[in-house]
Amino acid sequence: MSLANGDGDRDPNRHQPLIDAITSFYHALAESCYIQPSDIHAPPYGPEFNTSLGLSLGYTPESLELLSKLPYLSEECDNAVQLDGASTTPLIYLTDPSNEDDWGMWKESRDPLMQGDDAPLLPRNIVAVTWGQVYGQWLLYDLDSC
Repeated sequence: MSLANGDGDRDPNRHQPLIDAITSFYHALAESCYIQPSDIHAPPYGPEFNTSLGLSLGYTPESLELLSKLPYLSEECDNAVQLDGASTTPLIYLTDPSNEDDWGMWKESRDPLMQGDDAPLLPRNIVAVTWGQVYGQWLLYDLDSC
């Protein structure tokens, strides 16, 4: 996969394989009746995708653009989809726009060591796709390598 088009600019569709893979996975879960089709939220999103919150937490415009194109599962369904028993769950970057205190998983997704405010955060070019909690797996996507 090339990072640049003929003009030396980055390919605007270079993240499409990730978007397609997650979308296909969620649809396979729905087709096998593991989740309801209505549990899959697809873009475009309205105010529940809080760009201002993402920017305030150090996400880059490029990472926000990618995150705004990913499908997400409903909160009700989130605990049902555990990828390795009970420790790894898909991240949801959506919040309740009527609740200013709703940070969703935005903060936790940059803090894989779960150390709070003093923790070293993921580099700005890395986006977490799953939340590994304590013993689970973190699926990390490097915006610069893809």
